[in-house]
Amino acid sequence: MNTAEDGALGINRPLENRLRSAPADIGGANRFAVLTSPGPAAIAVIQLCGPAVPQFAAARLRPMRGQTLDLARGKLALARLYEDSGEVLDTVLVAVSARPAEWEARLFLHGSPWVVRRCCELLVKAGFSQRETPCAELWPARDFIESEAYALLPQVQTLEGATWLLGQAKRLRRAIEELLEQDWREGRQACRDLAERLCVFDWYSRPARVALVGPTNAGKSTLANALAQQEVSLTSAQPGTTRDWVEVPVAVRGFPMVWLDTAGLVERSQGLEAAALEKTRQCVSGADAVVLVLDGTSASVPDLRAVGLNAENAPTVVALNKFDRAEFRQDLHDSFPPGWCDRIVAISAAEGTNLAALEDALVESLGRHDSFLKLPGAFTARQAAWLKAAAEALDECFYRTALEAVFSPNDATTLHP
Repeated sequence: MNTAEDGALGINRPLENRLRSAPADIGGANRFAVLTSPGPAAIAVIQLCGPAVPQFAAARLRPMRGQTLDLARGKLALARLYEDSGEVLDTVLVAVSARPAEWEARLFLHGSPWVVRRCCELLVKAGFSQRETPCAELWPARDFIESEAYALLPQVQTLEGATWLLGQAKRLRRAIEELLEQDWREGRQACRDLAERLCVFDWYSRPARVALVGPTNAGKSTLANALAQQEVSLTSAQPGTTRDWVEVPVAVRGFPMVWLDTAGLVERSQGLEAAALEKTRQCVSGADAVVLVLDGTSASVPDLRAVGLNAENAPTVVALNKFDRAEFRQDLHDSFPPGWCDRIVAISAAEGTNLAALEDALVESLGRHDSFLKLPGAFTARQAAWLKAAAEALDECFYRTALEAVFSPNDATTLHP
C-alpha cells in the first residue's frame, strides 16, 4: 500500500516531483519504436528505452483506480495517457522494467493510427528519438541477420509475410554458412542468386495495386466485394454507379494487394463520364496489374485504348463474369489475340465461382511463385550489397571478409558497399 510519501508511480513522492521537473533530454539515449505493423489494429505496442522513462511516466501516465505503476518491481498496470491539455488520450496497459543500465517500458494502446501517431509525438516532445524499426538491442536475436528480420516485421502486412521473413533469416544464415565451407570460386553465382532475391521482401511489404477495369455493369464492384469478403463498393443495376476508383485492401494467397475498383467504360463519354474515364486511365497507368472484367453474356469486347490498354500494355488477367448465367458465351475466349493477356478465367462474382482460380492466375502473373519463396536470399539492401561484393571478389581472403560482413552490423573492413 502506498504511504503519504508515495507518488502515483509507486516511488517516493519527492523523487517523482524531481522527475516531473527534470529536463526532457537526459543524456540523449532515450528512444522508442513502434513494434506493431502500421495501419488500423486492435492493439498497438510502443517500446521505449532510456533514463527518461520514469520522467515520461510521471508526466503523462496516471494509474487507474486500484492500480499502481510500480517501477521498481515492474508490475503491469492500467493507466490513462494524458495530453498537454489534461485530456485523456487513451487507456493503456503499461509494463515497466529496470535494466542495469536503463529503464525500459512497453505501452499497449488501442490500435488507432491517430492514437499511435499522437503518442509518438508526445514521446518526441519528451526527448525520445524514434527508431523507424526496432534494432538489435530491442529484440533478442542470435545474430544480426535475425535482428534485421525482427526489425522488419512491422513492415510486412500479412501473417504469411511474417512467417516467410523469420524463416528467410534462418535460410540465409544456413546458406552463408555453407558458402563459407565451399571453395571461393564456386560461390560466385550462389552469392549473386542470394542477392537477387531481395525483391521477395517487397512482395510482402508493398501491396501490389491491381486495377479492376471493364464496361459498366460488368460486375467489377460485385467482384471487389466478393474478393474483400465484405461490402466495400456500391453495386446497382444502374450503369455508372462507380464514378471514382475505390481502394480495397486484401490479402491474396498471403500477399498484400489493393484492388482498385474503377468507373465503368462507356462507348461515348462526356461530362462526368469523361472525368471518370480520365481517373480510370490514371489508375491503370499506376497499377502493377490489371484485371479486365467482362460480362460473359455480352456480344462484344469494348475498345480499351481509351484507358491506355493496348498490345504493349495488356491486362494481366481477363475475368469473364456471370459464368452462372445460361446465356454465358464460351466462345468469348476466342475474342482475344494470342498473347494479349496472361490468363482468361470464367467466374461468377455474385456466386463466388472460380474466384480462387482468378486469384491464382493473378499471383502467378505477378511472378509470386511458391517455389521462389522457399529459396534463401537477402531481405535487406545491406545484405545484398555484401553478397554482391562477395560475388565480385577476386581472391579468397576478400571473399570470406565480404561474406562474414553479412553477419556484422559494423563494416569493420575497408569495404563500403
